[in-house]
Amino acid sequence: MKNKLFQLEQTFMNQSSQSNQDWLNRTIHDDFTEIGKSGRIYSKQEVISALTAQKSGKITEIIGFDCHQIDQQTWLVHYQTRHNGLLIYRTSIWLEKEARPQIYHHQATPLSASIFSPNSCQRSQRRY
Repeated sequence: MKNKLFQLEQTFMNQSSQSNQDWLNRTIHDDFTEIGKSGRIYSKQEVISALTAQKSGKITEIIGFDCHQIDQQTWLVHYQTRHNGLLIYRTSIWLEKEARPQIYHHQATPLSASIFSPNSCQRSQRRY
């Protein structure tokens, strides 16, 4: 499941997926919420509208991807992205619905420095 969720998270950053409203509707849970890097809370429809309105996708590096199963149908995903020098710590909750993962929640938090060591996919030992 880790590989599948990694691919799905990566797909969200792809312009062809961002402009595919059918794919977004199938992949985003109806009760989805996102807390963006601005601190604003977005609904499923707001996120779909914003993604489909974008004129170009952004190339984003994913660093330190990890996935933890919470129960039979729920996974917690966390990773860091880097785009144009901006570091963002991202956390998602995925639910498996009808044998398909759907993103239920996503949060993006700006970072002042990487929480991952440069040569590893493991988080540093820093406590939060």
